[in-house]
Amino acid sequence: MRNGYYQEYQAQVEKNLRKIQLNFNIPVGASFKSLQESHQLELIRLIENNMLKKYVQGDLYADTGRLLYEFSKKDRKVTLTLSGFEFSLKFQTTIFKLTNYEMAKFL
Repeated sequence: MRNGYYQEYQAQVEKNLRKIQLNFNIPVGASFKSLQESHQLELIRLIENNMLKKYVQGDLYADTGRLLYEFSKKDRKVTLTLSGFEFSLKFQTTIFKLTNYEMAKFL
């Protein structure tokens, strides 16, 4: 994942992305929409099974006061709210730095 910052630790989602990239010979920089549908579905399955179903959705949803996104486990759907989208755009650099800082403290 390229975001302008370097970190040695790879999150599970990064490992999943790398695994799919290597398994299906996906070129660096390819967008999700440019992938074959079967590759998209495999990536979604990996991320969903390894991360989202392990309480991430509900915990973050409650912690943010239900303002940033909505989700349905039944429909397997997460929808970013307008306020969540605007907040993410406005504070994306700060969010990234704080996440890295907290992860470094944890490790």
